[in-house]
Amino acid sequence: MKKIFLFTHLLSSLIIKAQLTEANHAPTSGDVFATNQCDSVGIVPGSSGSSSFWDYSAISIHPSLTSSFTSAVSTNTNNPGYLVVSSSPSNSSYYSSTSSELKYFGGNLTAGAFNLSLTYTNPAIVASYPMSLNTSTTSIIGGTGFVSVIGNITFTGNCTAKIDGTGTLVIGANTFTNAIRVKTAQTLSLNGGVASIDYVTYDYYSINKSKRPLLTITNNTLTVFFPFSANSQTLVTIQKNYLTVGEEENYLQANETFVYPNPSNGIVYFSSVRSNAHKILIQDVVGKIIASDNFVDNKVGFNLSSLSVGLYFYSILDANNLPIKTGKFNISK
Repeated sequence: MKKIFLFTHLLSSLIIKAQLTEANHAPTSGDVFATNQCDSVGIVPGSSGSSSFWDYSAISIHPSLTSSFTSAVSTNTNNPGYLVVSSSPSNSSYYSSTSSELKYFGGNLTAGAFNLSLTYTNPAIVASYPMSLNTSTTSIIGGTGFVSVIGNITFTGNCTAKIDGTGTLVIGANTFTNAIRVKTAQTLSLNGGVASIDYVTYDYYSINKSKRPLLTITNNTLTVFFPFSANSQTLVTIQKNYLTVGEEENYLQANETFVYPNPSNGIVYFSSVRSNAHKILIQDVVGKIIASDNFVDNKVGFNLSSLSVGLYFYSILDANNLPIKTGKFNISK
């Protein structure tokens, strides 16, 4: 009986690792990562389904073409309170997440020689947690924006996100097992049908290694019907530190800090197993620091009962004021 229980426990652990959840997938404030651009010639998404084998052992990486990203609470007037993942003001994406879904609220895209800036009033649901093989979600999207070849636009369309494959991912000389591929496809109709955008992204994860995609293949096509022209672009990027990613990122971020009670009536406590946890900052949804204190014996408490009901964010800093953990909690009186 003990052997059966142990096998069942191990099998359950593998199943859990094969899922995307908010904790191991959604961006959070304070995330920092970088990507390198790769040659796109001859790069195709590859097979789908279980036991897939994605071989990018011969991929050509350009170390000099690096984009460094940070995640923070947005103060943009079009997207206040959302999380902005950005490498520059012209390369930003806006998100919000819950334990059940990840929503995309727009950002900057390119299609051939053209630049696009989109703001979603009806967001795209790009993950429905927990996600495993063949889990999919479809959402109706719409909003406004600017396209360099057209000008100001309105758009409607749909977005489908699906885990369409699991298996083994090879990048260079490195092999990642327990890999997952998420295919996200958006189709947008601009200005009532004057033009369209087809935006398809394949994100390859090894979720016991990193919550950021190790490899991303993006295909964008902007079609203008009057007069007819089509502009397409394939962009391939790789996580810069794919050679050194490790399991600590997921599991420590998910379990190293305890917030209780959550939701809170205003009295909230934090504890951390990290020996370098020195200070904690509390921020509102627009990024304003509303409280701070130092850890004592890896614990700290706040009386926030004067604050309004809603969502708040915390950042744990080390002795050099560098962030080592971020998260969020709710006040619900």
